[in-house]
Amino acid sequence: MNRLSSLLLCAAVLQQVVTSRVLTCCYCQFHRKGRGCSNLQSQCVRGGACFTGSGLYGGLEVLKGKGCVDKELCNALGSTDFRGVTYTVKYDCCRHDLCNSRSEPSAGPSRLTLLMGVGVVLLRT
Repeated sequence: MNRLSSLLLCAAVLQQVVTSRVLTCCYCQFHRKGRGCSNLQSQCVRGGACFTGSGLYGGLEVLKGKGCVDKELCNALGSTDFRGVTYTVKYDCCRHDLCNSRSEPSAGPSRLTLLMGVGVVLLRT
């Protein structure tokens, strides 16, 4: 075997190892948006991807969830049942370990609301 053949064989084996490894993702069962959840970790099956999902009802985002999903569902719509109601789910995917670990913003007041409140107080003084 010449040197070029050896390099090509090594590259092919390395690509197979890299593309077939499993991902570790944060898992959080679908829940009402704005409520916290304990981020557990789970391993995806081969060919899976980490996701952050939005549950939509009537066009409004009302649920959030995280976990593993088949990469065919990435950036596509699916469905999930939550307390007897079926919701449309949008899967936003990423493909490296714990890439979906970012926590969702709290349901507290927005910056705009706080700034408006400060403005009102300043105008009254």
